[in-house]
Amino acid sequence: MRKQSNVRKIKTQPKPVLTPRELQRIAEKLAVALEHDTEEIGLITLLFDHLENVEPNFLSGEIYTIKKYLFVGTSEMDNAQEQFEKDAYKNRGKLLRWPGERKGA
Repeated sequence: MRKQSNVRKIKTQPKPVLTPRELQRIAEKLAVALEHDTEEIGLITLLFDHLENVEPNFLSGEIYTIKKYLFVGTSEMDNAQEQFEKDAYKNRGKLLRWPGERKGA
């Protein structure tokens, strides 16, 4: 007997698909950036080989993991985290209220 979940699935907007020309341009720009770094080329090759062999049902999880760790330690990631924290502190008066308390404010 299967249990039914009461959890509603969040409808996400489909992400835009790249055109073949855009995909080619990305590959070309990455090739130029990596052309003299055999270690980085090897890592990218391992990554693509891994993704080619992942079960389709698990591919989105693998891609999520890559995106999650791809920018760790970069200044862009640090800046985004800093902005997130500033916004959270700026809105803390609202964030600390219970949902019923927010309506009156």
